Amino acid sequence: PLQLVLLFDCSFSISPELKTQQEGAIEFVKSILRPMDRVSILRISEEVDEVVHKANQMERIIEAIRSVKPGGGTSLYDAIYLASEILKESKGRRVILVISDGTDTTSHAQFQDCLRKALNSESVIYSLIVQPIKSEPGRNLGGEHALIYLSDRTGGRYFRISHTDHFKESFEMISEELRTQYVLGYYPQSNFKRDYHKIEVRVSDPTYVVRARDGYFTSPR
Repeated sequence: PLQLVLLFDCSFSISPELKTQQEGAIEFVKSILRPMDRVSILRISEEVDEVVHKANQMERIIEAIRSVKPGGGTSLYDAIYLASEILKESKGRRVILVISDGTDTTSHAQFQDCLRKALNSESVIYSLIVQPIKSEPGRNLGGEHALIYLSDRTGGRYFRISHTDHFKESFEMISEELRTQYVLGYYPQSNFKRDYHKIEVRVSDPTYVVRARDGYFTSPR
């Protein structure tokens, strides 16, 4: 089963694209939702509001997505931290889909806090990085790079959105990826201490590119 949390950045800086984001997200959820899947929706402003919790009814999910309205600041790291908390006990594939320009202005959690929480919950982060300012001067490149790093470390993927048409294309690519993933597992040595352990996945054909999480936390026994 797919356990998905959608994060909508409602800051005024990207509010002109909000309706396009919402309609693209609705089509995305329609394309992937199955009876065993669950979807949560988080609205990000100064506070993080969970609009719907682990829903499966399409009408309820659509209503929740369309209820998202523009707000003020952006507690992006708090939202990723909460999304990871929601997913940590869920069974199945755990996916966080962030729609944001990457700017964080009001979080209590730090970047490393939300990264550790995402890794510890074994969540994969996909980022749709909205670029309301097309040229690099004036854009928050640090925020964009933070989302790119979060996506790379968790085995996800990022997409730069410089035009409204890119939303549909990006959602379609994510939908395709979520349908065509492999799950690999192994038993580690029994004497591992509680810590973060690096892993690397390789394939013999050099024309393939592997995207996978780069490690895991061991649990206490």
